[in-house]
Amino acid sequence: MDVVVKKKTDYKKVFGKVLGVCVLLGGAVVFYNEYNLGDYSSVKLERVTTSNVIQGSFENVAPVSGAAESLNTVYLDAIQGGIVDKLYVEKGDFVEAGQKIIEFKNTAFQLQVYSQEARVSEQLDINTNTRLSIDSKRLNLETERNEIEYDIKRLTRKLKNYQRLISQRHVSADDVEAVKEELEFKTNQLAIIRQEQESEDSVRGEKVQQLQESEQRLKAHLNIIRASLDDLVVKAPISGQVTSLDIKLGESKSQGEHLGKLDQIDRFKIVADVGSFYISKVKENVKGSIQYQGKPYQVVVDRVYPEIINGTFKVDLTFSDQQPTDITSGQNFIVKLELSEPVSSLMVHNGAYYQDTGGKWVFVLDPENHTAIKRHVKLGRKNDRYVEVISGLAIGEKIISSSYANFLDSETVILE
Repeated sequence: MDVVVKKKTDYKKVFGKVLGVCVLLGGAVVFYNEYNLGDYSSVKLERVTTSNVIQGSFENVAPVSGAAESLNTVYLDAIQGGIVDKLYVEKGDFVEAGQKIIEFKNTAFQLQVYSQEARVSEQLDINTNTRLSIDSKRLNLETERNEIEYDIKRLTRKLKNYQRLISQRHVSADDVEAVKEELEFKTNQLAIIRQEQESEDSVRGEKVQQLQESEQRLKAHLNIIRASLDDLVVKAPISGQVTSLDIKLGESKSQGEHLGKLDQIDRFKIVADVGSFYISKVKENVKGSIQYQGKPYQVVVDRVYPEIINGTFKVDLTFSDQQPTDITSGQNFIVKLELSEPVSSLMVHNGAYYQDTGGKWVFVLDPENHTAIKRHVKLGRKNDRYVEVISGLAIGEKIISSSYANFLDSETVILE
């Protein structure tokens, strides 16, 4: 009879197999944790753009678009208004300062001016007559005083002669007494005239001063009234080009109504639209530059308009020194605003990836360019070419800098 012999279990072999499986599983876990291949995408290497992390001079600039406009624009308005009687220029014409542009006819206004002019002229005539009256009274008093003084001298001599002749009985005592009385009357009359002259002189000085001041005001008013007729003629306040003139002969325009626009043609500014992101960084006197026909030109922010419309605000930039000689109104430029001085910094090319990730993470390539692993980073300032690297990347490392739209949810990108 056969006897069944039981095999002894080889625990060493079993333990070895279990250990091998554990090692494989552990390696898989380590590999997974290290390379995070959980969610991955594949893409051909030539379909993406890569950029190296470098150390360089980071320029904190903001590129903005703008258009050239006249530095000095004057709006033409109807000061008095009326019927357009004459048109001396057309839109697009070049004019000199003081040159006539439009002439209005306004009969009611002209009659009003003539009426005011007549009233002022009448008042000036009254003032003139008053001054003549004052001067005439002064002359009359002076003449009367001279006559009285002459009479006093004559009567004094006559009294002396009568007093000498009375002893010789050539004149009577009544004759002497009559001369004395007349001399006394003239002397009293002279005292009254002198007192009247003194009083009149003090009053006359004040009256003459008041009349002079009144005449000055009236003449100034008269000049304004006469000059107001010039308001019917619109003249060019500066030399330049008529860039707007929406008006026709015979057309009626109200007082203050807009007529057109005149642009200075030898000096320009650039009006740029700046993203609201830079509202706290762009201030007056911030410098910038443009390129025109291969030559750089320096500009500076002259004015900031803080109102944000459709995500942008406007700034005026003027040329610091020289401006291009052949630019025209409406010509477009790219302006690089210098938000701070250049600094040495770790940086990487700016690209579509920044919009996809907000600069919070990137795909970093391995040395062989076979895979790109998602890595969280901290990026700082950016310009049109580079983004400043704060942390998470080292010099020489390479990232995918093109769009991440096709693998936003991946942890790894396999580059084929």
